Amino acid sequence: MTSIRAKTGETEGYLYLIGIEPGSEIRLNQNTVLEPIECQPDPDAMIDSIMKHGSKSEIDLGIVIATLRSTRAQLHIKVKSPDGRSLVTNLWNAQTDICLLSALLHKEIYWNLQCNVSADQFNQSSFMNVVMSSRLFLPRSIETVTPEECTFIESVFISASDLMEKPAFANAVNALWSYKQSVRPSVQLAILWAGIETLFGVQAELRFRISLLASKFLNGEMDEYDAIKKLYDDRSKAVHTGTVKNENAVESTASLLHKLILRCIEVNDLPCEPRILFG
Repeated sequence: MTSIRAKTGETEGYLYLIGIEPGSEIRLNQNTVLEPIECQPDPDAMIDSIMKHGSKSEIDLGIVIATLRSTRAQLHIKVKSPDGRSLVTNLWNAQTDICLLSALLHKEIYWNLQCNVSADQFNQSSFMNVVMSSRLFLPRSIETVTPEECTFIESVFISASDLMEKPAFANAVNALWSYKQSVRPSVQLAILWAGIETLFGVQAELRFRISLLASKFLNGEMDEYDAIKKLYDDRSKAVHTGTVKNENAVESTASLLHKLILRCIEVNDLPCEPRILFG
């Protein structure tokens, strides 16, 4: 179970992120700012925070040790009401914001820690909460978020968040965020194609119709149509045999899903088959 906690009287909190290093602050919405941060906590402070003032769980302590020094970004959430519930709600919803941010940037982003202070002010008495003790995902690298990407995110995030109200778009975003959490390429392809297929809602003639609709939705030419058909063939072989012979299939399919998500944001809607085919 995911655990988010806040105390009565608190009006701001933080989710520590690993996987990205933004060059500047990015305001995601009225209550949430993505902040760059430098975190070099004292080892004794990490131990005391969990074992003396926190959960006293050695598993939680291990997660803190494994991830805290890799924190290069944080979500800073502020609310007006000091009742505690408002902050918990916003912190909880901010997890969806992280998935969306990951999909928009096409970068691995994970969060394991929630705290009541900024990561650069972390100390032995800080309230540290391990969000999910049963799960620990680590990104393969920490990637820089360029100034151009920062500007892009700030310009589209609110409209993209509105699209997250549509289950098909939310599923596509979650597929792009989560596919690397499996180590098998065949499973990664299944996850990615689940995200692609849900965007179009096609239930018959999948290979032809999805390839046609996706290529036209992206304003693609015949070459793109043919490429998507081949990727669908890779998906079918992966799902039915558990093997992937095309070593570029996962990367190319992830890139396709990323482009489709960005296109949805550009047109502020999901793909619509009649509109795609007939204008």
